[in-house]
Amino acid sequence: MDWWILKQLRAMVLEDLNEFVPHGYFEKDLHQFKLPDEIQGSKHFSNELKWGYLAGNLGRELFFGSVQMSARQVSASDVLMNLGLLAGLEAMCGVTAQLAKDLISKGSLNDNVKSVEEQLENQYTPIALNNMMGALEQYLRYLNQKEKELFLPLLEKSLFDSRLYAIEKKQEDMQENKSEIRLFISHSSAEKLFVEHLIELIRAALNLSSSQIRCTSINGYRLPVGVNTDEQLRREVHEADAFIGVISRQSLNSIYVVFELGARWGAGRSLSPVLVPGTKSEILGGPLASINALSAGDRAQLYQLVENLGQVLDIKPEMPAVYDRYIDAIVKQNKSVTSKAEESSNRFDSDELSGGQIKILKLLAKIGDKRLVLQHVSNAIKEDVIRVEYYLEQLVDKNLILSSYALGESTTYSLSKNGRAYLVEKNLV
Repeated sequence: MDWWILKQLRAMVLEDLNEFVPHGYFEKDLHQFKLPDEIQGSKHFSNELKWGYLAGNLGRELFFGSVQMSARQVSASDVLMNLGLLAGLEAMCGVTAQLAKDLISKGSLNDNVKSVEEQLENQYTPIALNNMMGALEQYLRYLNQKEKELFLPLLEKSLFDSRLYAIEKKQEDMQENKSEIRLFISHSSAEKLFVEHLIELIRAALNLSSSQIRCTSINGYRLPVGVNTDEQLRREVHEADAFIGVISRQSLNSIYVVFELGARWGAGRSLSPVLVPGTKSEILGGPLASINALSAGDRAQLYQLVENLGQVLDIKPEMPAVYDRYIDAIVKQNKSVTSKAEESSNRFDSDELSGGQIKILKLLAKIGDKRLVLQHVSNAIKEDVIRVEYYLEQLVDKNLILSSYALGESTTYSLSKNGRAYLVEKNLV
């Protein structure tokens, strides 16, 4: 793709979204993206990795958030999200290619580096380019003729990466053997138990076979062994007659769920958002906010879900008596989750907290009303980031700390009233 035109596209998209970009947002100093000076072009690659991360996050927050925007701005946020992903991928391609080149010169190239380079170059980057083109086509509809002419060359076949042709050819070939998937369920791994109950309900009510349902983390509904995961998912997301998006805080933080929802919405096909018990509809923003969502915590809405899916799939549901017990299972699970949440918010058991978790509570108590991000907590208690992230998730679940999300920013954490009470009652402060 023409780098100069791409730079101008970045500038125009950010101009459209200017009112939503926090002051100094792209000037942040993110040390995790600083590459060693020994890598040729390290400064450029570092800047692109940082820009891609920030642009992708901001675009995703705006596109799927609840901010009021014009149609052009919604489309611009979609382009920004894809520009960010593309920038990060192309920077990683450059870095791995440079590392491979250096290792070859030293006679020590290993299969891992070569495999990563080929996967980025031949699999992920072409898909990102394809997604970028789809978002750009939508965006151009909102530009005037003078603005549009500047970016039309990006859509010309001659400027595409040649690998896109291979993807398109595979898609044409696959049309001859269209997937038999009728229902695609998009969800995060955190909702696995709920989704298992949901599948049981749908199969009993609509008589769908396991081969007609795709749910990638549930045994019996996973992708076939050996297939190209991204290509297969993209095809099934578009081709499935019905699509359920299982919505929760965790699922909207999953990049796969976000892209699956975006791809289905962009295709203009049936999309059924289902809120996990305890999740409020306000969590849906952007274009999804205008789509009616059903709550799985409400028995009547579960009956409606069955009826609506039957209409989309052109299947007459069984009598309610056939599948009532599966609705009972979901409602029972909802009550159990609610009960445990209430219980955990009123019960303090020091045996349940590790030393690292207690360190975090003390740290947050010490700073008062201030909020800390993951990296700051990790540095302060001198523990690995992955371990600290796990600790924080557990403390949030126990209602001992609060997590907060701000547009385009990292999640921040502060001590809750229950967390302060815990420290006092256990004589830890």
